[in-house]
Amino acid sequence: MHQSTAIKLHRQGIMADSDVTISKPRGQKSCLNCKNRKIACDRLMPVCSSCKRRKKICSGYDYNLSWPRDGDERRAMTVQVRSQKYRANTFAFLNTSNVDVMLYYETNSQDSLTNNNKKMSVWIPSPTRSPQLPRFGSNKRPIYDTEISSAVRLITSRGDLRQDVCGLLRRMALTDNGVSSLAVRYAMNAISYLYLRMPDEAMMHQMRAVSALQGAIDRIVDPRCRAQAIAASLLLSLYEVLCPSGKTTVWSVHFDGCMTIVKSSYHGRRETDGENTVLLDWVFYHNVLYKFSLQHWQKRTPEMVAIAQRDMLIAKVVSLDHFHTIHSTLGCSLELLEFLSQAIDLIKDRDDPDYLSKSHSHAIYNLEGQIRDMSQQLCSGIDREDYHVVGSRKRYLTIARMYQLAVLIYLDRVVRGSLADSRLSRTSAEEALGLLSNLGFCASLFLAAAALPPGTVAAEDAPQIPLTQQGKGNGQWAYAYRRAEKLVQQMTIEERANITRGYRSDNVCAGNTGSVPRLGWPGMCVHDAGNGVRATDMVNSYPSGIHVGASWDRNLTYERGFYMGKEFKVKGVNVPLGPNAGPLGRTPLGGRNWEGFSVDPYLSGQLNAETIIGMQEAGVIANIKHFIANEQETLRRPYFGVEAVSANIDDKTLHEYYLWPFMDSVHAGVGSVMCSYNRINGTYGCKNDKLMNGILKTELGFEGFVMLDWDAQHDIQSANAGLDMVMPLGGSWGKNLTDAIANGTVPEDRVTDMATRIIAAWYLVGQDGDKFPIPGIGLKELTQPHEQVDARDPASEPVLLEGAIAGHVLVKNDNNALPFRNKLAMISVFGYDATIPRTKNTDLLFSHGYTSSPEMENVALGHEAHFDQAARGGTIVTGGRAGANSPAYIDDPLSAIQRRARKDGTWVNWDLDSFNPDVNAASDACLVFINAIATEGWDREGLHDDFSDGLVKNVASKCANTIVVIHAAGVRLVDQWIEHPNITATIIAHLPGQDSGRALLKLLYGEANFSGKLPYTIAKNESDYSVYAPCTRSSGDDTDPQCDFTEGVYLDYRAFDAKDIAPRFEFGYGLSYTTFGYSSLSIRASKSLHSSKWSGDSLWQHVATVTATITNSGSVSGSEVAQLYLGIPNSPPKQLRGFNKILLSPQESETVRFELTKRDFSVWDVVSQSWVIQEGEYKIFVGASSRDIRLTGSLRVTSD
Repeated sequence: MHQSTAIKLHRQGIMADSDVTISKPRGQKSCLNCKNRKIACDRLMPVCSSCKRRKKICSGYDYNLSWPRDGDERRAMTVQVRSQKYRANTFAFLNTSNVDVMLYYETNSQDSLTNNNKKMSVWIPSPTRSPQLPRFGSNKRPIYDTEISSAVRLITSRGDLRQDVCGLLRRMALTDNGVSSLAVRYAMNAISYLYLRMPDEAMMHQMRAVSALQGAIDRIVDPRCRAQAIAASLLLSLYEVLCPSGKTTVWSVHFDGCMTIVKSSYHGRRETDGENTVLLDWVFYHNVLYKFSLQHWQKRTPEMVAIAQRDMLIAKVVSLDHFHTIHSTLGCSLELLEFLSQAIDLIKDRDDPDYLSKSHSHAIYNLEGQIRDMSQQLCSGIDREDYHVVGSRKRYLTIARMYQLAVLIYLDRVVRGSLADSRLSRTSAEEALGLLSNLGFCASLFLAAAALPPGTVAAEDAPQIPLTQQGKGNGQWAYAYRRAEKLVQQMTIEERANITRGYRSDNVCAGNTGSVPRLGWPGMCVHDAGNGVRATDMVNSYPSGIHVGASWDRNLTYERGFYMGKEFKVKGVNVPLGPNAGPLGRTPLGGRNWEGFSVDPYLSGQLNAETIIGMQEAGVIANIKHFIANEQETLRRPYFGVEAVSANIDDKTLHEYYLWPFMDSVHAGVGSVMCSYNRINGTYGCKNDKLMNGILKTELGFEGFVMLDWDAQHDIQSANAGLDMVMPLGGSWGKNLTDAIANGTVPEDRVTDMATRIIAAWYLVGQDGDKFPIPGIGLKELTQPHEQVDARDPASEPVLLEGAIAGHVLVKNDNNALPFRNKLAMISVFGYDATIPRTKNTDLLFSHGYTSSPEMENVALGHEAHFDQAARGGTIVTGGRAGANSPAYIDDPLSAIQRRARKDGTWVNWDLDSFNPDVNAASDACLVFINAIATEGWDREGLHDDFSDGLVKNVASKCANTIVVIHAAGVRLVDQWIEHPNITATIIAHLPGQDSGRALLKLLYGEANFSGKLPYTIAKNESDYSVYAPCTRSSGDDTDPQCDFTEGVYLDYRAFDAKDIAPRFEFGYGLSYTTFGYSSLSIRASKSLHSSKWSGDSLWQHVATVTATITNSGSVSGSEVAQLYLGIPNSPPKQLRGFNKILLSPQESETVRFELTKRDFSVWDVVSQSWVIQEGEYKIFVGASSRDIRLTGSLRVTSD
């Protein structure tokens, strides 16, 4: 059994010993191995120190605990509640378990563990007249509306209106549908689901609560929102404690956020009344427990000690009656709670005098009578199999609408009753509940068939269920499909549905599918994958996507994908959630641009294809994301009353720009695609039939499975729209999916196709063999004892280092300031980015340039007004959140420089903190390290920051040889200082991974040559970009944000060229320590190149060959990226259509060859819905960048 404790608060004058009777038990031996007494054996620290020293397995987790010795001076004492002869105190300790909650309510713990708990019922209102609600503060106004509070309490709590925490929470949760109420409601539901032993649903509601809390923080000026944000934070803390997989770091973050709001809202006032008293007493209760935990349950940091010693906010009076904090019925029936919350807005006019008028009452009565008369006829003997028939579907929609109206009537009756007398209240509620009972069958239909909005009638010609494109098993998929179909045929429909959804597991995989043990199919682990395996140890941190894009190196990209794939496989990850083809980078402020390779669709497509091939050859299923037009973090998801932004794209732009890299990915055989959060032309990406069925599966011929982005599902119909797998839990599927099959909402063939696609991908990469590990075997909670699974392959070390070197781009090198040719006598290093961050521990949610993951989680809770443009806590080697992972080590620039200094006898100065540092005038070179950070969840606020720019200028004003190094997670403007005469060199170092310092050192001292090229354009001004900022809401009342992609395909260098805007550094630009010459251009077209329509495999046919000779005209070896741009009629002046990277010794020459396909010459014709090669002249440009064109030519395309 788990440990449980209770605390006795005795040192703060809160309660006298006589307030509660506690029998102090006789001390028990807590561990059968060490035989030692100990304070506690919490689930967060299950190993006692004695066993740890002796390297024995501690059994204290399962046995009775010892208790404090007499005279213990701690502010909180533990007391025994495990034995049934002692009843738990109301003040249950924060780390109590679900089993202890049952003990508190005098339930047999063993029986509770084995019995399935039924869902909580809907209580009929008590006949007792509701008392007047307590008033809020000195102005005597209640926090929450009296009438709604009465109604909610009648519905949820047997009419019990005692002034306790639970009652206040219920009123907070149902006062309206604002984000503050939703944060409380979802957090309450999460705890209720935990109590009901439904962990998947609990986690889903917890995630929704966190998201809602972010929105609540933005509205913190409203006193009600402040109170709700405080309550939601405490509930989320409690959730993490009760949840078996909860984390101390997470619940402490939530509590710190709560205290921040409390201090800013109440300013240390210790005397309050009314509902404020209840809320602040609850805060105080948690505060004591939090301090106790910091003092006794964790390895303490100086920050934690400071928190534990600070003053506590204490309300005027603390009453035991307030603290029913671990309450098994924090919510009512969870389904009804959601219905009621939606219905509240529909009766906003209840205070209108006409609301209780005879006409209104008569209308409600008539409607109620009609439903009562029709319910028995419609719901008895109804045939679920005929739902696909239009007329029958109309009946189903009508029934679903009636069920919705019955819920409204229920709420109406209760509200009316609360305004009248208790007898009417009880009678009305009983009648309404009777209606719901009679229409109980309709509940599943309501979820599956999407009830019509008020005033709408189901049309006879309603659209038919879309027909999804079934996988055919063509080409390389043929053998995998034959095996998959054979296995799926042996599965029951429940088993097929089971593998299309996610489940929680004992690992930390981002998601786990269901399994079919009967047939030996183990399920799959899917996990985040930006630049390595996330949330684990003993793995490498590879260069990030944008760094690889700057390398323009297909071979390195393939090897990176291959070795990353091998690490995922060793850790038991079946599906790495990468690579990333969306966002491409429509706006340079995009928070996730760094995860992709380039803003250019051709370069992105080529490198995504290489990554996919490498990963899948390593034995894992690549997952290309996010399909499609997921070009900003701002408004990417629905925001509680505000829809996700709609990316409104014309068909031509969609195909020629945003779909292009996905075409390359499908052609490379990618096994899975992730749909996106946002809307596309008004329809959500994960329920978009046109995109998933029409374009992806039919037009592109995608044979793998479409996976949901986390919690992006909206309804059951997403199955018919082409979605194959939901994550992280069951979403709208699970039993709903099998019910939908039974009633015809979803065809059985659709679910069979979903299962077949998933298992075919599994077979495609060879995961059926005994060499593939148990899913998630190497992904265990890092703060718990776990077996180390070392996934690193020594053969990957050259790839890590060469990849880090190749992505550095030298953009300025005046007077050959680099490389350092002689041993430097003195070098000075400046800037926050030069050294290692002070935290690298457990999981990495955010960049190491920030102090820690918990620090950055405070940003998620809104504790900072914005996301800083620079990560000033240390060097960054990756961006933030889903794409990030923890490196094996970080070789930072300063450490690397000091290693070389010791070898050369160089004197090193450094000042990493000062904005205007002193500079030793004898310095041979001054290196200034700055950065630009980006992360999932936020778009960047700008492309440069004043602190970093000021630091560069301050150093340059004092040092004649200043070299600037920028670790950048995207575009970083430099015009604030780039022309300063003392700035001799500038390096865009991007995000090089764990070998950052080693790579830079080799480049600085000439042991390696720069070969990187910019995968984007660096402008002189923000206004030079055709699209600069992400789309936002048009006004504060806008609930339907739109984003019109009116720029079409004219983005980045295409727009700069078309508008003749001079960039600071153009797309494809990058210097080297040597020079290259271009000559001997040759263009040869095949007979098959003529104007016509093309589709399918024919698009990949080679129709032209271009060659050129590249010569290294310098004195050192170096690699050049020769780039081919095509000028297509009626299109941007230049579009990248080829590149080759070659290594040349001094004076060596080599011929590069570009093979152009029909697709390269084609544009999308929206009328014929096909790719078309136009008649006319096609210009060909070969050069070192998009503006440094060395060779030009052309060819003419005719009709035959």
